[in-house]
Amino acid sequence: KDLVNTEFTLENHTKINALQNRIEILTVEKKLKANLLLPKMDLGYSYIAEPSYIDNYQFENYKIGLNFYFPLFLRKERGGLKLAQYKIQESELALNLERMQLSNKISAQKTEIQSLEIQNKIIKSLAEDYAVMLQSEERLFSFGESSLFVINSRENSLISAKLASIALENRYFNSNAVLFKIMANPD
Repeated sequence: KDLVNTEFTLENHTKINALQNRIEILTVEKKLKANLLLPKMDLGYSYIAEPSYIDNYQFENYKIGLNFYFPLFLRKERGGLKLAQYKIQESELALNLERMQLSNKISAQKTEIQSLEIQNKIIKSLAEDYAVMLQSEERLFSFGESSLFVINSRENSLISAKLASIALENRYFNSNAVLFKIMANPD
């Protein structure tokens, strides 16, 4: 599967999803902190005496109460709300940074893979040319026009080009593996 031409959206990446979930959790915490700023009101009732079910309800047997609480100083609650807002802002900045870093890593890795493909084509072409030169030199040697030293030199060049081709192919596969890892196992 060719990863270089694969369209990849950052929104499906595991790190991005984790940071987005963190922002959602912090948003819920911020709402909780904002609710702590609200006044509290308790409505309650209790029995004064056992109600008699024989005659009609008598509201004189119940005690109804309403309690209203509003703290004068909301320093702690306001501080908590402000801290929650800063945590959300920090997480959003971390999300944007992670998006940018992932985008740059993927782009750089794709560029490296494309460069290695081009280099691999060139080195294979060079190896083919060295093979032709070696065959020509062996033919000249059979006619007595060349020496064993020149043939060995051509063989060394051919072997070096093939080793370079193998090394480039290895780097190419490693770069594809790194791209696969960066993309966090794309579909």
